[in-house]
Amino acid sequence: MTADSALSLYERAVDAAFGREDEQGLAVCQRAAFRPEPGRRTLWDGSAPYETWRDMRVRQSAAAELCMVCPALAACRAWLADMDERGLLVDGVVAGDARMWRRSY
Repeated sequence: MTADSALSLYERAVDAAFGREDEQGLAVCQRAAFRPEPGRRTLWDGSAPYETWRDMRVRQSAAAELCMVCPALAACRAWLADMDERGLLVDGVVAGDARMWRRSY
């Protein structure tokens, strides 16, 4: 890897985590760098049938870390508190909190 390509990779990572100028104030999970291709999961999604427990935890840990630097963290915490108050279940990472629920049949 050349120095130029390493710098380019670093710049893309910074853009993804902290956003470009046109994305300032936008939640990290809503930024273009984190939009999945159709049929793919995001870092913030709940478990997938094909995914190992370890892979899910690694993915969700990365999402939780990004939540901690997100400008929308307070709004997400308020939304999560509202969901809890209403007794609605959340599957995935919101406001740095990874949650998982399973149906009982």
